[in-house]
Amino acid sequence: MFVDCRQLTDGSLIETDLCIVGAGAAGIALAREFAGHAAKVAVIESGGFEQEEESQSLYEGTVTGFPYRSLDSMRLRYFGGSTNHWAGNCRPLDEADFLERPWLPYSGWPFKRHTLIPYYERAQAVCGLQAFDYDIESWSNPGKLRTFQFDPGKLLTGIKHKSKPLRFGTAYRDELDRVSNLSIYHHGNLVDIESNDSASHISGLRCLCLTGTSFRVVAKTYILATGGIENARLLLASDRVQRGGLGNGYDLVGRFFMEHPHGGIGNIVLSDRFTLVQLYRGETIRNAFVKAVVTLSPELLAGEELSNIYFNLGARLSRSEGERSASEILKYAREWELPDDLGTHIGNVIADLDDVADAVYHRMTDDADPIGTLSLHCRVEPTPDPESRVTLAAQPDRLGIRQVDLSWRPGALALKSFNRGVEVLAMEVGRIGLGRMRIRPSGKNGWPPGFGVSGHHIGTTRMHRRPDLGVVNADCRVHGIDNLYIAGSSVFPTAGCNNPTLTLVALALRLADHLKKHV
Repeated sequence: MFVDCRQLTDGSLIETDLCIVGAGAAGIALAREFAGHAAKVAVIESGGFEQEEESQSLYEGTVTGFPYRSLDSMRLRYFGGSTNHWAGNCRPLDEADFLERPWLPYSGWPFKRHTLIPYYERAQAVCGLQAFDYDIESWSNPGKLRTFQFDPGKLLTGIKHKSKPLRFGTAYRDELDRVSNLSIYHHGNLVDIESNDSASHISGLRCLCLTGTSFRVVAKTYILATGGIENARLLLASDRVQRGGLGNGYDLVGRFFMEHPHGGIGNIVLSDRFTLVQLYRGETIRNAFVKAVVTLSPELLAGEELSNIYFNLGARLSRSEGERSASEILKYAREWELPDDLGTHIGNVIADLDDVADAVYHRMTDDADPIGTLSLHCRVEPTPDPESRVTLAAQPDRLGIRQVDLSWRPGALALKSFNRGVEVLAMEVGRIGLGRMRIRPSGKNGWPPGFGVSGHHIGTTRMHRRPDLGVVNADCRVHGIDNLYIAGSSVFPTAGCNNPTLTLVALALRLADHLKKHV
């Protein structure tokens, strides 16, 4: 059932067993898990069913440090959250991402990757994908789906899956509307988390609509699933009982903000323009769209003490005038017609006869298209840094909550890893005769001009067994508070270099399984 909070009687009280704040990827994944459960569930969503300027403006804030886009442009504040502009890229974190790495400060998750595998398998379907299979051997073959023969001690080829992509708010709206034990309250904003006098138990949520209508939610258990910045902001702003905000006894809330530096870095000029690159530019295989990606090997990362890095290759067709003319003639011939400028096209074919013959041969033998260059895109793992953080500014938003000030720094190790990764890739591209790399020169900050951010907000309520090193424990419960949990990528201790959506959904499913035993 969907309820418009603006239609509630002012001062209304909503009583439930479980309250989920936020209806993005994590919130919707959680809500679906409780369908038919004995617990009564309420979801509080700030926006409606489409983007609205007034709701979106609540994300406004200030940014200092490494260049960043305006905060209100980075997330979507309506049902489905930022899956409404999600590209659909999915890849689980690597094994090494979960480990404590002595050269990477504050690294290490409270569990190993194998703990998440059953939840990754379930998350795969939630994200609209086929079977959970990221083994390169399952998708490559000696034919046209071959991989480049990089030195496996330096570079590895892996797989990412890509959904259509799936818009959670659209895909799951009707399903959630039919769940009898679930109510979704839209156009309602959490403005204060209320607790007992010792800040060890949440007693309620004070909520407000932009129209002025207020209401309160009382539940047995609460989950914040509002994103990597808003989760921290809401804890920091709820400071009436605990100075500095709830769950912030060790001044960790909002710290360790991480983003993935990413962008185009140049291209590979191929030695053979009929190099088979199908798997690297993306192919639909067994109803799954998969794409090969290139990463540094774990041995190289550990041996040279680097953070994780990921290269994405994109193919650009390169046809001569003769090839384009031959294609145009064939297009008309299929309709038993001739192009008006037939003579020009025939002249182009004759002038480029060798290229045309080469293209025909490859089309007949291996179905290869002529590729001039492979564009290079890179994403780098940022360094967990307590000074990269979300704090509250003096300026309040329209609801009276202080806006965010974000200070982000990717870290010197990220830049070092980027430069070394590009160097290794260039050497391997030359060694195997693939071609030569053309790389954009570094800008003033050491990164290539135009290198930006991925829109991945990570780490501000990080997970750790110890309360002096993390905001939540291994079950995503806030340390020191018995009934408050956090979902989403804000709990990641490290960011890895892969897209976070699949992992945050897997963590949400794991949290749901944990809570089903207690709610």
